[in-house]
Amino acid sequence: MKILALIMMLLWLVLFSAPRSWTEQAIAEYGPIELATALGYFIAAAMLWMSRSNRRWSTEGIEIVFLITGGLREMDIQRITSSYAVTLPYFLTRKTPVWEMLLVIAVLSLLLVLGLRLVLSHGKGFVAGLKARQSANISVAFALGLMCFTVALDRFAAVLNHRFGGGANPMVYTLWIFEETLELTIPVFFCLAVIQSATHHAEESPPHHCLTRNPVL
Repeated sequence: MKILALIMMLLWLVLFSAPRSWTEQAIAEYGPIELATALGYFIAAAMLWMSRSNRRWSTEGIEIVFLITGGLREMDIQRITSSYAVTLPYFLTRKTPVWEMLLVIAVLSLLLVLGLRLVLSHGKGFVAGLKARQSANISVAFALGLMCFTVALDRFAAVLNHRFGGGANPMVYTLWIFEETLELTIPVFFCLAVIQSATHHAEESPPHHCLTRNPVL
């Protein structure tokens, strides 16, 4: 954690000190930071797949699906495959093709069902792990918390930009830097959780037996 915090402070120092044009290119869509974030999700998914020799689709399978979805979302895949960004106006505008809207609803419904399945099956165990201060659960909690926080930063920046226009530009620019760089740490925490979980199960498993079957979440 301390090393990650130090890296983040150095990254912020570089981005805030660099010329604005250079920083904007670094944090722009499909820029190096966003692509690194997307790659981090895919790496976390691959690590989770390889960390379990007896994986189950009802646990690790769902977690891998969400990690891959996170990577695709970071690459703004929804803007490539649909006419608009998938927000509330997307479903209200008459310009959205019906087939496209139905496809988006189907995907979102599938993700909702998978998420509910994961929470109902392992939510209590995850909370119990947090209370027991298990490192993997704490790392996942940090990742989920950062997801919510960066979304809030994005919404707040949008509100400032809408209400104050160019007058809010310096604040919006600052929030943009924090949002994109903090998003970069989310897959890092997921990768850390996979490593911590695999280490924990290896330490608990008796010799010559399979690893204890518990998901990261």
